[in-house]
Amino acid sequence: MNNQRFAIIGGDLRYSYLCDFLRADGFEVYASGVLNRSDCCFDADKIMRSSDIILLPIPLSRDGETLWMPYCEHTIRLADIFNPNLTGKTIFAGAVAEPLLKTSQKYNIKLIDLLKIEELTLKNAALTAEGAIYIAVKNSPGALFHAKCLVLGFGRIGKILAGELTALHADVIVGVRNAAAYEKISALGCTPDQIYNLRDLQSYDYVFNTVPSLILNRPALEQISKDCLLIDLASMPGGIDFDAANDLHLDVIHALSLPGKTAPKAAAAMIRNTVCNCLKEEHL
Repeated sequence: MNNQRFAIIGGDLRYSYLCDFLRADGFEVYASGVLNRSDCCFDADKIMRSSDIILLPIPLSRDGETLWMPYCEHTIRLADIFNPNLTGKTIFAGAVAEPLLKTSQKYNIKLIDLLKIEELTLKNAALTAEGAIYIAVKNSPGALFHAKCLVLGFGRIGKILAGELTALHADVIVGVRNAAAYEKISALGCTPDQIYNLRDLQSYDYVFNTVPSLILNRPALEQISKDCLLIDLASMPGGIDFDAANDLHLDVIHALSLPGKTAPKAAAAMIRNTVCNCLKEEHL
């Protein structure tokens, strides 16, 4: 497998570490639009065509039109990647829209969505929860110890975050849609609540949202204390009405792609392991 040539295009600081990890594994690696790489070349099309495996960002795109390249002044249109020029290539990316999966099949491009691989998503959720706690501590004059915290959602991230906050002796309430989750929430030492009929919103010190649809609208935000810190971990557009939050002078942070900001090296190692495991399983 070490005779494979990799192209790494765009992404956050994780992808700079990823270059180093793969090179240390003995692979030939080329990069474009990656932060802090003196060996970076911008001819992304050239290195993608000459490589066997292409690693694109997590998430692939923020606007649905261009590749997510936060540290690069250039832009690359998704349409310029997913076309017959890359027929036969294997591409790894994250949060891939369904139309692109169909386009890839049409052009015989093997497109693998990293965020649909359980091995990575569970570890990614753990790093996201850890990062959320870091953001909370860094951006508040208070403390999580004995703080009243609301966690919205009880998916992968919500479960880990609720458990970690409880371990820090916070008073944790978890808002969920389905009452079937109440027993699991209680077993963690947390208190369940109905996400669309939340009680005592004015009493929270911290609110963490993990649900990628609007939960905290203006009427709900009007009940939030000005001393509360709101952290939205959900992908765009998030679960908080940010315009309303700003109008109400609430302290709100949309903390996207936290592993790339708070634990890029660890996150890169996870991506490397997942990619290499996939290549072995697929005999690529």
